[in-house]
Formats: sequence, C-alpha cells, structure tokens
Amino acid sequence: MIDRLFREAPGTAPLEEAEHFFRKEYLPEATSTNDLLKARAAETADENILLRTGFQSAGRGRMGRVWIMPPGAQLAMSFLLRPRLAPDQLPALTLAFGLAAAEALWALSGADIRIKWPNDLLAGGRKLAGILLEYVPSEKDGVPDAVVAGIGVNIEKSAYPEEIKDRAVSLEECAGRVFDPADLADRIASRFALRYQTFLTEGFAPMKDAYNALLAGTGASVEVSEADGSVRKVREIGADEQGRLRVLTEEGREEALFGGEISLHGIYGKE
Repeated sequence: MIDRLFREAPGTAPLEEAEHFFRKEYLPEATSTNDLLKARAAETADENILLRTGFQSAGRGRMGRVWIMPPGAQLAMSFLLRPRLAPDQLPALTLAFGLAAAEALWALSGADIRIKWPNDLLAGGRKLAGILLEYVPSEKDGVPDAVVAGIGVNIEKSAYPEEIKDRAVSLEECAGRVFDPADLADRIASRFALRYQTFLTEGFAPMKDAYNALLAGTGASVEVSEADGSVRKVREIGADEQGRLRVLTEEGREEALFGGEISLHGIYGKE
C-alpha cells in the first residue's frame, strides 16, 4: 500500500526537474538556518532557496525547544518559500513537507518511517526528524509574505544525547550505514519540490491518503496537549483534506484539530 502510494505520488514536474527546483546554498556553520532565511525573506524577494549547514548552534524546534547538534551528526536545512496562498492554507504545508521528507528517508534508508502529526518523523517509535515552519509577515498588512520550512534529521547516533536514546534514533541505526548529508538533502529537496508544486496548485487534498498511510497512531488513543496547558485523551482518526487532525473525543464527538501537541502514549512509550 505505502509502496504504491509512493510510486504513484503526483507531481507537476519530472524528478530531473525537481532536482533543480531549489537553489541550494551551504554554510559550514550557522546559528539557525530558519533565522537566517527569515531575515533574508524580510530583506529580499528571494524564494525557492535551500540553505543547509554543517553545524547549527542555535537550532530549535516547535514550541521553542532548543536542539543543538554535534558537527556532522545531523542534517540541518531550511527552505525559503513564497507560496502566495491564503493564510488558512499554510498550516497544511507542514504536512506536505513532512510527507515528502518521510518518503525520501523511507526510499533512501528502507526504514519504516512514520509521521507524528503534525511535524515529527519517527522510526521504530523514536524521533528521527523534526520540522518547523515559520511565517514572515508582510510589513503592509501582516499577512505571511514568506514561509521558512526547516528540518533536522538525525544522521548519526551522536546527534542526540544518551539520556534520550529511548526517544530518539538516527538513520545510521535504522539502516546500519552512514549517510552523506549533501545527498540526503538533495533527496529530500527533490521529493519536496514535487509535493510543494502539487500543494500550490491543488492543496493538501491529493496527498491526504499518502499522508494517512504513514501517520502514526491512527485508530489509537492519544493525548493532546493544548496551548493553554490542558491535556485530554482522544482517538486519532487521520488528517483531513485541509491537513487538520480528525479525532474522536471521549464523549464520542468528532473534532478537527488545527494545532496542539500529540503524545502517542502507550503506543511508543510517550512521544
């Protein structure tokens, strides 16, 4: 099923063209590729830029979590995009990016990659990669003028500290071999170029089935941490055509979540 969805994934350009869709740049060291591209977005009209670094000293994840990697142990890169879509369409871009990255990593490593809605990639129930989308508002009306999409992938076991080894994993551990960061970046970029172009013209709907095929926790009881700090249990159904997570509450009411943190408690430990 997953193999079929991967091979049949829609795209508006052949893979050879997708490989050149993004202009690729590299810095040996950077504070945060997301921060650098956000500043660039505000100062220039640049778009479709991929910035990769060999060492990121001030990387961070969703909800402001800090993530610092040893040099070369993790792939750290960001994309500068100008999708020119309505603000309510942009959150689903996280899912399109996550799907593309999962497909690329699955094809490259052979590992059973799963997506934890909305922005983490898991292998064997442990975190392999994280995604962070940030908006750059227009000075004119505050509407997002650009989007910066960042990803960090654990390449080597040294990418994460020993104390979280039960919750994190690397590609090296999944596949039993070392991966070249530049090649890994190219594979993800090519896959994302296809998904991104589809997203611009058709939205998330054409990707929904492929995304749900890789979604972790479908049908299971999960915990949702809300922005106000409250936590509740729901049953996960799957992503809808807008990229929202459909869940069933304990009262039997179906809801569509726009945000929140999902914990796969009891499935993979507590992710």
